[in-house]
Amino acid sequence: MKEFIKQHVYIILGVALILLMGGLFVMNGQRASSRTDNGSREVLVSASDGGEFSTQPTADAIQPLPNAPSYVVVDVVGAVYQPGVFTLPADARVIHAIEAAGGYTAYAFRAGINGAAEIFDAMQIYVPTLLEDGTVTGHIAMPGAAGAVVDDGLLCLNTATYAQLRTLHQIGTARATAILNHREALGGFANVDQLLDITGISHGILDPLRPYIIVR
Repeated sequence: MKEFIKQHVYIILGVALILLMGGLFVMNGQRASSRTDNGSREVLVSASDGGEFSTQPTADAIQPLPNAPSYVVVDVVGAVYQPGVFTLPADARVIHAIEAAGGYTAYAFRAGINGAAEIFDAMQIYVPTLLEDGTVTGHIAMPGAAGAVVDDGLLCLNTATYAQLRTLHQIGTARATAILNHREALGGFANVDQLLDITGISHGILDPLRPYIIVR
């Protein structure tokens, strides 16, 4: 046996060295694999925690669109039976606003209004009269307005009602009320120019009205 070992000592040492190196190689491979797995897990954890590698959107980045308004508020004035402010569906048209105001009066100039037009919030819809358009020069019978209109088709300031004054261009609720109050204080208008004494009525308001009003 000793002789065998002596004769093959280099072979035995070589085999032992190969086995040792093989064992070291396997152990190093396992350690490297373990480090790789740990590194992968660290990256995944970092991403799920919202780190610099995260591509998931946050809740704050997703904002819902605001709801569109479902209604609008409009002011209808002029030659309608019940002028006023009305709340209507957002998809309503001008004709719907006029219907809400009682409809056209007998002296409304309908050709001056596009009933199919869209409406928008805070819009004022003014319905002109035949007198303002200038298409009628004779007597116009205004419902419930006995004595307010004279034969030449002009509106008499001393007999006009609140509703009739509201049909005049740029004469809204406040100005119509002021005209009636001033008429009562004066005991009746002596001339058209006395309208200038009313706060809120200037030459720019009165002058376009002169062809349509009179004092009798």
